[in-house]
Amino acid sequence: MLGTLLMFIPEEAYILFLLLGAVMVMCGFRKSGLGLIGMVLTLSCLEPVFDVFINLLPDWALLLMLVFFAISLLKLILGKEVFGFLAGSILFALLKAPFQIAGRIVRIMLKRHLI
Repeated sequence: MLGTLLMFIPEEAYILFLLLGAVMVMCGFRKSGLGLIGMVLTLSCLEPVFDVFINLLPDWALLLMLVFFAISLLKLILGKEVFGFLAGSILFALLKAPFQIAGRIVRIMLKRHLI
C-alpha cells in the first residue's frame, strides 16, 4: 500500500524520503526504514516504465486507479478497523437507498390516491 502512495510523490521529494528512511534506520526502525529506502530506489529506477504504462491506460482505468488510491489513503489515515466500519456503513446506506426511494414514491402515490 505504501508503494501505491509513493507513486504519486514528485521526484523532488525522493531525497526527503531517503533521508526519512535513513533516520528511521538510525532510530531503530530498521525494517521500515530499509523498506522505505528500497521503495524509493525502486520507484526512481522504474519511473519511465510507470510513465509509459500510465499513459497507455484508458480513462476508466485511470479513474479506477484514482479510486484505489483514495481508498488506500483513507485506510492508511483511519486505520483498518475504522475504515472497515466506515465502508460497511456506506455500503449499507447505498443498499438501503433504492428501497427508501421506492417507499417514498409509493407513499406519495397513496397520499394522492393514485393507487
